[in-house]
Amino acid sequence: MRNATGLRQLRRKPEVMLNCRGQRRVRTLHTHQLFEHKTSRLFMIERTHWASATTLLADVLKMPRVGIVSDFDGTLSSFTARADDAVIAPVNAQAIDALLPLITVFALVSGRAADDVYQRFNRPSIVYYGNHGLESFRDGKLDVTPQAQPWELPLKQLLTNLDLPPIPGIYVENKRVTASVHYRQAENPGMASSQIEHHLRPLVERYGLLLAPGNHIWEIRPPVLLNKGSALHSIILHSSLDGVIFLGDDETDITAMQMLTSVRASYQSAGRDFKGVSVGVIHTEGSPTKLLDACDVVANSPDDVGQLLSWAATYLQSQSSPAG
Repeated sequence: MRNATGLRQLRRKPEVMLNCRGQRRVRTLHTHQLFEHKTSRLFMIERTHWASATTLLADVLKMPRVGIVSDFDGTLSSFTARADDAVIAPVNAQAIDALLPLITVFALVSGRAADDVYQRFNRPSIVYYGNHGLESFRDGKLDVTPQAQPWELPLKQLLTNLDLPPIPGIYVENKRVTASVHYRQAENPGMASSQIEHHLRPLVERYGLLLAPGNHIWEIRPPVLLNKGSALHSIILHSSLDGVIFLGDDETDITAMQMLTSVRASYQSAGRDFKGVSVGVIHTEGSPTKLLDACDVVANSPDDVGQLLSWAATYLQSQSSPAG
């Protein structure tokens, strides 16, 4: 069990632990477990629930220049049958509005197109990164990174020639520089995933693009070394942050969690003060095991994220209020 984050290993208490489906057993949660079979052995990963790590979170919020960076789908919004139907959970919208005047920056880093995320939660002071860090939306202007621009045409050609298997419930989302093939609505998602990959992989390789799995989706991306981790790093540098809380729920969010760990270590090596905490958002299905390995603490759902963000806003307001 890592101790680089300052988290203390908690004694196992089955009565207050989440089961592998993320279901609550008591109101106050202490740890989360996820089990994975590897070479016929059973491995266990534990992470502390954020409500039992508020001291760690408070250490971040005490820093002079704090940023909160979050994924959107599955983190601030619940999953929907179709991606177009996703909306931010009201508890998260309310908490973010309370946080905006209290922190240096709030940023959204999503696999969606950046302007798509902006339209779903429009706040002038929020920084938006889309397509896994390949584009940004600031001050009403969409900026596609130069490395990704040459791949817009190959992606367009690929989608024109795409002939997916006739599986009810699957559909393609074109996001300009990336695309997603969704299969959440398929009757047998596991079988649909395998068939989609079988059709996609040769075509993706023919056009020099990359294929990556997500939560009930296959992502088609350009072969550039940009991701949510590089987006997080850009946000840290651009806003001169010395404290960061990152929240995410999917395989693509792991790069940001790894980046935060790397920044934390590099600042420590340089004798500079930097605090960072990654929050993995766990779902009843589809949460990758690697997410728990990369994060520091967990939340149990988008609504639970709302409780975390509301707690952070209340904490910051208490720190800024004059002593009674």
